[in-house]
Amino acid sequence: MGTLGPERLPPQTRTRTRHGTRHGTRHGTHPNTMTSAELLASADRDSSPPPGLPPLLAALWHARHGNWDSAHEIAQDIHSSDGSWVHALLHLIEGDTSNAAYWFARAGRPPVPTSQTDAEWLRIASHLCGS
Repeated sequence: MGTLGPERLPPQTRTRTRHGTRHGTRHGTHPNTMTSAELLASADRDSSPPPGLPPLLAALWHARHGNWDSAHEIAQDIHSSDGSWVHALLHLIEGDTSNAAYWFARAGRPPVPTSQTDAEWLRIASHLCGS
């Protein structure tokens, strides 16, 4: 548990939104599942992910909790730009920057340095949670 890299995640203060299914329900999230701050808190404190967590949020939960293999197993089977983005993060966490760059490109996102791993986790979580 703890940080994913050398930088600390900034506190998340945005509240839950009720914007519908902007990011879809199959792999990403469903409306009002939880905020990115709640996901972060759960991964840092709980021994298992919340029940019913959509797959990409579960992958982020496992990544933050230190279960890289579980996170990768989930993300590698989701063939969407959001799935590629989470997959990129996972390779960034393991330090495989060339593989991470490939997955960032597949996601249509610019690559980020390993020093930004925690901030990227939060960007992805905020995107998927809609918060």
